[in-house]
Amino acid sequence: MSLKTMVYALFMPTPSGGGHPLQGDPTSGARSRGVRLAGLLLALWLFPVSGADCAEADGTQPEVWIQTTRQSAELPEASLLRVSNRLGDVRGRSSGDGKLLVAATIQRFAPDQADAEVLITHEDGVVVVRTRYPSAEKRRPDGSLNGRIDLAVLVPSGGRMVVETDKGLIEVKGVDRDLSAKTGSGRLRVTTSRALEAETREGELVAVIRKPAVERPARVSTESGRIHVDVLNRPDLTLFVKSKGPISKRLDAYPEAALINEGGFSELKLGEVPWFLQVSSATGPVDIRALPPNELR
Repeated sequence: MSLKTMVYALFMPTPSGGGHPLQGDPTSGARSRGVRLAGLLLALWLFPVSGADCAEADGTQPEVWIQTTRQSAELPEASLLRVSNRLGDVRGRSSGDGKLLVAATIQRFAPDQADAEVLITHEDGVVVVRTRYPSAEKRRPDGSLNGRIDLAVLVPSGGRMVVETDKGLIEVKGVDRDLSAKTGSGRLRVTTSRALEAETREGELVAVIRKPAVERPARVSTESGRIHVDVLNRPDLTLFVKSKGPISKRLDAYPEAALINEGGFSELKLGEVPWFLQVSSATGPVDIRALPPNELR
């Protein structure tokens, strides 16, 4: 059966009241149009249909209904933001208006599969965004999810942001918060000027560190995935890399950077602790480049 995609709802306005977990804030006029436009731009980042996730065990593909929703919420600057999505990807960008905007693209494999939820809760200085989709977690014959939710978030500046997925991609660029990101077998891509902790078990990890410093350290690690890090080549840069896999480097401004192979491990060291950048990979290859500002992505 060929793939048939039906757009069920595209940022459909929700009447006030009722308390549905996907309901957006009641808005009107120019503000409503602005929120919808921002939500539409967020949705363009998402991959609405993944062939691997939609494929049946016998090679056929199910019909897919796609629903797109959006919510906005206050996010005080001092709040910790936690985004947890075990059902798909998370993408994050910076917001300049102090509002948190969450857009969700929901895939359904049956027209009555209406139990997907995106919940935003506030408690003790923590704002939590999480997904819930019981019918999707009843796995298909090939072990894949029976549906998915992909999230895109616009995040105002503040203290800290924590993002977690299982197999989903995490992509965060330019968010003005200290970032902690963790995925299992998904890819992880980050561009940041703040402190970073990034971890993936198997997926590729790509990080661009724009302002490395003692007060903004970066810690990235993986078990078997490939790591690629670009870091600003400031004169006092320090870093330490360790892996059983190969380590390649472009550290032209640092002839003192020492690469040592011993006891089955490779170690790359520049300067002394405290490290601005620390990289750890159990078996995966590591590529480190120190670049001038105009070459950073």
